[in-house]
Amino acid sequence: MKKTKILIIDDEADLRMLLKSYFENKNCEVMLAETLDEGMVALEVFKPDHIFLDNNLPDGVGWSKAQHILANYPQCQLNLMSGYLVPKTSAMNFRIIEKPLSFAELDLILQIKSSYTWDDDTDFPPSAKINGENNPHLSIK
Repeated sequence: MKKTKILIIDDEADLRMLLKSYFENKNCEVMLAETLDEGMVALEVFKPDHIFLDNNLPDGVGWSKAQHILANYPQCQLNLMSGYLVPKTSAMNFRIIEKPLSFAELDLILQIKSSYTWDDDTDFPPSAKINGENNPHLSIK
């Protein structure tokens, strides 16, 4: 059985190692990157199933690469991470994870293989449901 491949791009060493350990215990193959440049190279080489991308990185704004990743790596599920409030936006087709992270949310991310869409393009965060549970970030079609 093919292992799920996860790329973590974050400058916080403790968080990278915690996520790496957590996902490896879930039988995933994990690659780590500390900077945006390292992450973009790793993305090309590793071709992950999931990307966990921090916003504030030492060499740039991680989220600025979201459209590039979505356009060029449609097989990847993009998960944007931030400890800051997320700005209002529309037509988002990725998941936003607020720090501190929840292991339950990480488990859910590994299980979801569907596309993401917002319920309401004019309101952030929209109301959404996954298996009957409220989730402010996405709905599954």
